[in-house]
Amino acid sequence: MQQEPRSVLVVGGGTAGWLAASYLAATVGKTRGVTITLVESPDIGVIGVGEATIPTLRRTISELGIPEDEFLKGVNGAVKQAIRFQDWARDPAQGRTHFYHPFHKASEADIHAATQYLYFNPDAPLDAYASLATAQTLACESNKAPHADDSKQGFIYAYHIDAILFGRFLRSRFEGKGVTRVEGEVRQVSRGADGDIEAVILGSGQRLEADLYVDCSGFRGLLINGALDVPFQSFRDWLPCDRAVAISVPYLPGERIRPYTVSTAQKAGWIWDINLASRRGVGHVFSTAHMSDDQAVEGLRAYLGRSWPQGGEPRFIQMRVGRNQRLWERNCVAIGLAGGFVEPLESTGIYLIESGVRYLIDYWPTSGPSEAARWGYNRLMADAYDEVVQFVLMHYVTSGRRDSDFWRDITRPRPLPGDLHLHLEAWRHKYPSLYDAKSMSGSVFGYESYIAILAGMGWFKGIPSPFVMPDEAGLRRHLLQRRLALEAQVGSLPSRNGWQGSTAGRADVPRSSPLASGQRSP
Repeated sequence: MQQEPRSVLVVGGGTAGWLAASYLAATVGKTRGVTITLVESPDIGVIGVGEATIPTLRRTISELGIPEDEFLKGVNGAVKQAIRFQDWARDPAQGRTHFYHPFHKASEADIHAATQYLYFNPDAPLDAYASLATAQTLACESNKAPHADDSKQGFIYAYHIDAILFGRFLRSRFEGKGVTRVEGEVRQVSRGADGDIEAVILGSGQRLEADLYVDCSGFRGLLINGALDVPFQSFRDWLPCDRAVAISVPYLPGERIRPYTVSTAQKAGWIWDINLASRRGVGHVFSTAHMSDDQAVEGLRAYLGRSWPQGGEPRFIQMRVGRNQRLWERNCVAIGLAGGFVEPLESTGIYLIESGVRYLIDYWPTSGPSEAARWGYNRLMADAYDEVVQFVLMHYVTSGRRDSDFWRDITRPRPLPGDLHLHLEAWRHKYPSLYDAKSMSGSVFGYESYIAILAGMGWFKGIPSPFVMPDEAGLRRHLLQRRLALEAQVGSLPSRNGWQGSTAGRADVPRSSPLASGQRSP
């Protein structure tokens, strides 16, 4: 492909396919006159298990011209302000633990005060840092909205969504309005004499040609791996969780909708608990080298207890953990699961789709050879995946759990990817800072996020702040005043269940939901 592509064929639908097609239509489709076609299998009516996101999706939805209330209504969406990590720091038999990873960015002054408190109080609860650094933790515990109805000033937040509904929602807005949809199964991929893909052939015999192909075929990697044979780099040596079992859970009468994701560590992985507008999506991510399918289901049942849905059938998901060595090969770009996958501990799946599309637009080959464009794109995507891998792995290797073979294996001394081992060694003597974040690949997670996770794991012991702070008595007075200010700030916010931004216009909230019964959270 030597000249600007005039046509794009997206192979595969779902979240990745429709987000890629929609964003391409809204950008190069409008500005460059590029035609966008998407081919996908017939809709089989699967219900999504629930997916959490990070705040980048709010920007994407806005750039696509979609009002937030319409988006949330269309995807059964709800607000997410943080992740609550339970039982990650140590064996729960030694005492249950929890801490929050909030989205809102604390000020440097508040970070210094909170870290100085840890210095003076080495036995403080593991959630102390996040509770002192930002009011968002208190907002989560109080079930509050991120901002008042009449104000956009408030906390940074993201969403819980049904990812399958997300793909269908984008289809309803962009099919025939920038994106041409073709229904069918790709049965054959034809390559030209130069090695580029020249066409895909459907089961019906229909031949579809384009200048650029976007592979959104999921874990199969139909084009990038199947046709172009790009090598796949596994992450399983670092992140062994390779399977999940998930189930949809109705709300119990009076049950509140939590404005955060819950991640609860287990013997061989962890359980996600995502609150959508009308139900919960709950799943057990586990390592098949350490746990059987039956044991994973048993763990999920034990977690849900009386919430286990009567007649509910859990669904297994096999995960291909890793990324392709190159995500843009010849005239094919792999986006979403076709490009790579990191377990969803920090809700980065859709973020990596967004990054894949944004970087493609940034490196769009408007003229001349595209080797430099492919190089730049592949470098950025490798950095993005590698940063997510290191950040997720950090949760495991800094844990104090040693209560199963899984935890003993994943925390054993061994080489770590990238500069993670050097950062962790440095952070035994200092707190992560803005300067560290600048040196990290991708940097989707700011240094505040690294501090929140490590403080929650009890990593920091006896590290003073290098900045001038009051003595211990003065710090206590300062923090008492700050606590009163935090309580006042959170107290002025509406309850999460009463916030119009999260469920505006919903007509299908079940009667068992507190939204339907008119109940409000404290």
